[in-house]
Amino acid sequence: MSHHGALVTISGEVRDREASTSGYTYVEPGTHTIKATLPGFLDAEQTVQVEKGKAVQVALQFVEKPKEAPSPARASAMPATPRKTVARPPAKPLAQPAPPGPFDGMAGSQRICGIGVTALALTGALVASALAAQYAEEAERRAAPLLRNNGNSRSICASPSPENAPACAEINDLYDAHEVSRDVATGFFIGAGVVGAATIGSFIVHGIERSRRPVRVVPMIAGDQAGISFSGVW
Repeated sequence: MSHHGALVTISGEVRDREASTSGYTYVEPGTHTIKATLPGFLDAEQTVQVEKGKAVQVALQFVEKPKEAPSPARASAMPATPRKTVARPPAKPLAQPAPPGPFDGMAGSQRICGIGVTALALTGALVASALAAQYAEEAERRAAPLLRNNGNSRSICASPSPENAPACAEINDLYDAHEVSRDVATGFFIGAGVVGAATIGSFIVHGIERSRRPVRVVPMIAGDQAGISFSGVW
C-alpha cells in the first residue's frame, strides 16, 4: 500500500488495523476482495483470484479525498501574490513480499523445538552408552582375578564363597548399572529417531505446501554419473 496505518479487510474479514506499506498473509483459494480504508483518502479496493500454492501480489494506491471549494473571497485591490508550487515526490514502489522461511510461524517454532529435542536426545544416548561401556569394562576388570583363580568359570559369582561374596556383589552391581545405562541409551536413541523423523516430515510437508512454486525432483544422467536435481523454494 502507498500509506501505512490503514484498516485492511479481505472478503469482509478484518486482517490488520494498522497495516504497513508491505506484507503478506494467507487466504483460502478462491475469489477475494481486498479493501483498505484510511481517513482522508478514498477507499482502495481490488478483487483477485487466488490459486492454491501460488502467491498473488496486490498493490493498493490511496487517493486523497477531494477538498471542498472555499467560499469566494472578497475582491481586494492588492495584486495577488503568486504561490510557490511544491512538487510531491512520487510514491515508492511496493516492495515484493519475501516468501515465508522454513522457521517462520507456528510450524517454524515446532521445527526448532524438534531439532533441539533431537540433539538433546542424541547427546543423552551417547552419554548413557559411554557410561554403559565404562561399567562393563570395570566389571570385567574386577572379575578377571576371580576367573583366573577359579579356572575361568563364569559361574563363580552365581553361588560365591564367603571370601568372594564382597567382590561378586560389586561385580554384579556394575553389571546391573551397565544394563540400566544400555536401556537408557536405547530409549534416547529411539526418542531421537522419532522426533527427528517428525521434524524432517514437517520440513517436507509444510515446505511444499507454502512454497511459491512446487519443488521439482529431476533425475540426471551424464556419462557414467547419475544424480537427482532439486529445484524450487521451501
